[in-house]
Amino acid sequence: MESSGGHAARSGRRLRPQLAASFLVLSAALALSAAAFAASLPGWAKHLSAADSALANPLANDTTAIPAGQKLYGEKCARCHGADALGKGHHPSLRTEQMHDATPGDIFWMVTHGAHWRGMPGFAKKLTDNERWQIVSYVKSLSVAEKK
Repeated sequence: MESSGGHAARSGRRLRPQLAASFLVLSAALALSAAAFAASLPGWAKHLSAADSALANPLANDTTAIPAGQKLYGEKCARCHGADALGKGHHPSLRTEQMHDATPGDIFWMVTHGAHWRGMPGFAKKLTDNERWQIVSYVKSLSVAEKK
């Protein structure tokens, strides 16, 4: 006669392969989800760290930041992104849902480092941190444009 402990041991042995298989399926699903999410990000966003993305705009409550950023945008960005920020040629619009949803840290990273693979220069050596945050303030103030 077998004790109930033997039954539990046999049952546990049968359960281990099922748990392992379930774990593998779940791991694969998570990996695929992460890969799909990464693939849906714009090229530049794939280069961001969580810390960069989480940066808060130190000028968020500065009422002079948006007009100062607009002036800098006109001098440094409008040639490629258009005076209305709707993009020009192969240069993207900055008035998209994607940009609206970007964090201030995301945009600061882009202004700082650029997207050399797309022809956008970084402004780390050309603009101060304060000036780059002013551009961020201006870009974040833009409304999303209607799709044409």
